[in-house]
This record gives sequence, structure tokens and C-alpha cells, in this order.
Amino acid sequence: MNKSELVAEIAVRTGMKHKQVWQALNSLCEVVAERLQAGEDVWLPPLGKFRYVVRAPRHVRHPHTGEIMEVPEKATVTFLPSRTLKGRVN
Repeated sequence: MNKSELVAEIAVRTGMKHKQVWQALNSLCEVVAERLQAGEDVWLPPLGKFRYVVRAPRHVRHPHTGEIMEVPEKATVTFLPSRTLKGRVN
């Protein structure tokens, strides 16, 4: 399911106009992104938690040359599904 399909499904279920749903979903995404950029975790029950994680620098071996290389520190986002979501999927 892509974003357009999600908006259409929510519009049908709620009776809202597509434009209203689209704006609400865009606002949700913006707020989540802003909070993650600020280093905060975002918990959306019953879906799960988006976590801001900084991965430490590490050494890896180049697959072709065998040379040891350093991968720098990297900020990323992870998603941890809630028990409720896991239960509905399984």
C-alpha cells in the first residue's frame, strides 16, 4: 500500500475528504520527522515506536580488496512494532 492508497482508505473509513486526510497525514509525518531530528523517540500506539539511533563508528573489511576501512558514526531511525501490532499480524 502506498501513500495515496492509504489516504483513500482512511477517507472511506472516516468520511473525511481526501484533501483533509492528505494534510493530516503530511502533518503527522512532519511532526514525527521533527521530533526524530530533535533526538526524541516517537511512540504511536498501537503501531509502535520510532527511535532515533546513533550508530557508533566501526571497522569493516572491503569485500574485494580485503582492506580494513572505518565507517563513520551514523544517525538513523528504527521502528519497533508494538505487541498489539505484532499480535494482529501473527
